[in-house]
Amino acid sequence: MNIVIVLHLFRLNRTQRINVSILWLALSLVVRRLEAVCEKPGKFSFHREKLHYCDAHELCFKEGQAVGRLGIMIGQCVDKYLEQNTMLSPTWINLHALHSHTSDAPESSWIYGDTGRSRSSPEMIHQQINGIEGNLDGHRVAIITEQNSIVRRGTKYDKHSVLCQITALPNNHKNGFVEKFVEATLQTGDSWLKEKKWSGGCFSSYVRSTKIMCAMRCHVDLQCRSFYYNSINNHCITTKYVDSLLGDKYGQKRRLGWIKFQRPG
Repeated sequence: MNIVIVLHLFRLNRTQRINVSILWLALSLVVRRLEAVCEKPGKFSFHREKLHYCDAHELCFKEGQAVGRLGIMIGQCVDKYLEQNTMLSPTWINLHALHSHTSDAPESSWIYGDTGRSRSSPEMIHQQINGIEGNLDGHRVAIITEQNSIVRRGTKYDKHSVLCQITALPNNHKNGFVEKFVEATLQTGDSWLKEKKWSGGCFSSYVRSTKIMCAMRCHVDLQCRSFYYNSINNHCITTKYVDSLLGDKYGQKRRLGWIKFQRPG
C-alpha cells in the first residue's frame, strides 16, 4: 500500500509541525501494521461466476473447508492481490456497513468483514468508497471494479464475481478452547433489526433454543461472527461470515427481547 500525503510544513508554526509529525508517525505505524497482516495472505482464488452476496461467501468458505483451511471473501488484503493481478469483472469484497444503525452508513462506519476492523484514515484517503446514482440507504456492501474502484452495492439483487482468500485455520480452532462472548450494547432508540430497505447479512436460524445452546452453536462454527438471542420466544440467530443487524423478516412486532453477543477477537 503506497500512500502519498503532501504537507505545506513551511506554513505551520512549531506546535503545528510537532502535531503533524505525531500524526504522520501514527499513520505510518498503521500502514506498517496493515502490511504485516497481509504479508503472508495465503492463496487467492478468483471465481468469475456471478453470485449473490451470501452465496459468494459460502463458496469461499467451502473452498477452504475442502482443503482443511479457512476460506473467506477477500477483505483487507485486496491490495496485496492487486499488486500482481487485475480485476476481470466487478467483484465482491469483504467490506461492509451491515452493522451500522445510521441510514446513510458513512464511510467511517465501514469495516472489513474478515477481521471486523474499521478502515483506517490512510485507507480512506488512499481509496474512497464511491457511491452510485440514486438512493444509497440500502447499499451497505461493496464490490471492486475493473478500474480498482470500490463501489457501494446492495445484497438483495446484485450478483457479482468473488475473490476468495484461503488461509490457515485460526490456532484456537485446531484444539479445544474457551471463548467468552460479550453482550453488545444498544443505544437508546436503536434496534437490532435493520430497516426494510437496507441490505442484510447472512444468517442461520434456530427455534426452541437456550442462550447457552445458541452460544455453543456460534462457538463451534467458523462461519459465525455473532449471535442474537430472544428470551421471549427462545429464538437463536447466528450471523454468518459478516456481522450484521438482524433481517427485517424478524419483524417490527418482534423487536422486544433480542440481545446480541459478539464473538471476541
